Amino acid sequence: ARNLAKEPGPLSLAPATAPFYPEFMARSEHPKTLIYQPHMRLPLGLNMPHKDAYQLVAKQVSMAKSNDEYQRITRIWAEMMCPLFQYPPHWILDELQVSSTGKRTSSIVKYSVGQKVVTAYGEGEILSVTEVTFQHGSSSLRYKVQLAFGTGYIQPEAILHIVPGTGHYVRMNGIMEHTELPSNGSDQMLDPKFSLLFGNQHAYCLLRVYCLLVRILADSKSLLDSEESSKAKVNSSDACEETQCDYNTVISALKKVLSNNISSLEFERVCRTASREKVAQMAILPKLVEKCANILGKIARGDTVLTLHDYTMMKITDPVKLRLLCLNVTENANYRIQLDLDAGWIYFSYLEPDQDLLVVPEYEEDENAGDALEEQSNNIGEDVDMETGEEDEDEEEVEDSEPDLPESKRQKLM
Repeated sequence: ARNLAKEPGPLSLAPATAPFYPEFMARSEHPKTLIYQPHMRLPLGLNMPHKDAYQLVAKQVSMAKSNDEYQRITRIWAEMMCPLFQYPPHWILDELQVSSTGKRTSSIVKYSVGQKVVTAYGEGEILSVTEVTFQHGSSSLRYKVQLAFGTGYIQPEAILHIVPGTGHYVRMNGIMEHTELPSNGSDQMLDPKFSLLFGNQHAYCLLRVYCLLVRILADSKSLLDSEESSKAKVNSSDACEETQCDYNTVISALKKVLSNNISSLEFERVCRTASREKVAQMAILPKLVEKCANILGKIARGDTVLTLHDYTMMKITDPVKLRLLCLNVTENANYRIQLDLDAGWIYFSYLEPDQDLLVVPEYEEDENAGDALEEQSNNIGEDVDMETGEEDEDEEEVEDSEPDLPESKRQKLM
C-alpha cells in the first residue's frame, strides 16, 4: 500500500478498472480513524444497492450449496453482514425461514439468558431458553424474549443477531458465553461510529468482493437510471424485448443467468444494449456473485470469522485491545477492516502478528523544526567561512616559513 500510494499501478489508469481502483494511502488523512499505517480506502455507503447485492448472492448460494451449508451461510448473513451494513431484518427473513429445519443444529449458536438480540419482531432481551426433545431423538430450542410490545416465544431462526454493544459474549462450542475483557490496551479510543473488525483472509476477500459487487451495481444503476439511457430500446434480446433496458432489466437478466435460464452471452447482449460504455463492468457481475458465494461457502465449512465478529459486536473502542483479543482466537487475524458508512468509506490494511498496531502518528512533527533547520543551515555557512579563514592563515604561515634560498636554486625549483 505504501508503494502504490506513491506510484499507482496500471489498473488505476485503465478505463474499465479506474472507477473501482482502491485509493492507497500511507496513513489516513482523518485523525479520527486512528489509521497511521499503509492501507487502502474504498467508497461504500448505505445509499448503494446492498439489497440487490444480497439477493443476487443469496440466489446463487441457494442454487449451488447443500441444505446444511445453505443454513450456515444464511447465519453468516444474519449475524455478520446484517449488522455490519445495517440491513433491515425483513431483507433476510425469507432465507432464514427456508433454511430452517425445525431442529437444533450446530449451524445456529445458542444464545444466553440476558442477551439483547434483534429478532424478526424487533429488539428484545432473552428471558429464558428451553430445549424441547422430540420422540425421534432430535431437539429444538425455544427462547422466551421480552419484546417492546410484550413477551413472546421465538424459534432460533427468528433471531438474527445480538444488539451491538450490549454485552461481552463470544461463541464457544456453539454456545454464547460471557467473557471478561483484559485491562491492558492503549489510551487511544476509536469513535463509536466506526465498525472495526480484525479478520482473516476469508473475511478480507469476502468484504472486498462484496464491496466491488455493490460499487459496480451502484455505478450501473446511476448510469442506467439516467434520463438518456432510459430511452434505449432492446431489439435483439428475448430477455427484455420491446422494453426499456433499465437497471431493473439488467438485474432481472442477471438473476436468469444465475438460474441458468439464459446464457452468459445473452446476458452480455443485454448489457451491451443497455450501455456500450459500461458493458465490461456489467458483464463481470455473474462472476463476482459466484466468487462471493464461493467465499461464503469456505467460511461456512469451518472458519473463525463469526467468532472474530463477536468481538466486533462488543463495540470495543480500543483498537489495540480488540486486535489482541482477535489474535488470541487465531494468529491469522491479520486484516484490519474498518467501516465508516456514514461518511461512505471502508478501509483495509494488513498487519503481521508481530507488527505493532499504531494508533498515534509514528513521527510527531516539531513546531520549531523549521527554525532549527534554518539555524543549522546558517551555522553550517559560518563554519565554512571559519574553515576558509583558517586555511588562508595556514597558507600565509607556510609562505612565511619558507627558508631563504639562493636565487639560482629558486629558479631550478620553479
